[in-house]
Amino acid sequence: MNYKSRLKYHGKKEFFHTLGMFLSYGADIFVIWMSMGLFKSLGGFNFSEVMFLFSIELLAYSLTNSVVWFVSDTYNLIVRGTLDGFLTKPVNPFVLISAKYYEIGYLGQFAVSITLLYLSLKNLAITWGSFEWILYIVLLLNSTFIYIGFTTIPALLAFWWGNTEKLTSIFRWSFKQVIQYPISIYPQPIRVILTVILPYALINYYPSLVLLKKTKLLLSIWIVSLLLAVGFSLLLIIRIMWYKGLKAYESSGG
Repeated sequence: MNYKSRLKYHGKKEFFHTLGMFLSYGADIFVIWMSMGLFKSLGGFNFSEVMFLFSIELLAYSLTNSVVWFVSDTYNLIVRGTLDGFLTKPVNPFVLISAKYYEIGYLGQFAVSITLLYLSLKNLAITWGSFEWILYIVLLLNSTFIYIGFTTIPALLAFWWGNTEKLTSIFRWSFKQVIQYPISIYPQPIRVILTVILPYALINYYPSLVLLKKTKLLLSIWIVSLLLAVGFSLLLIIRIMWYKGLKAYESSGG
């Protein structure tokens, strides 16, 4: 059932789903606020800066899950063959699947993240011009691309491995709460893992360093270049895996 039908027939359910997200993230923010009351700062970030970092992660996460929610159903799509119904249409099946599985319930997270962004910038007395807003939008979209990569690539392995739902869940959920805090609070081995091996910190920590001007200009340029390279590389990998996966799927008769 697409999102228009869900709004028509399940509007109340969606409302309470969104409300539940507000309450859930409100509780997370309250815990952070309590912690900041004890320690004043976390890894060199004050409370408003942590909220800014939190907002980037949450906004990228909500955009990702709105667009590629179908990864939660790859077992039915690929293993059980419901993908066949999308392959007969004269439209890119990836686009069709994303549209059918579009998850409007994440509007609650979107609203929370926009609110946090506004409040954090206001409390930090930051006034952005056109350049800063353009940079923010570019980095936010790139963070979404990275999140989409970490979410979708394990799911697409189902074309060859069969059921990969557990693996997808690990990459989709396990690191979310970890990066809601500055990675500078973690031991160096963890920081290396989150930067190089499983670079979830590229989603919000390093964009925050640039946007909050916590690094020098040359380092900021290098960080932005690295972020964009990773984001577009992950999109390229998804594209290659998708088309190779379709070939493998069709050659095996679905």
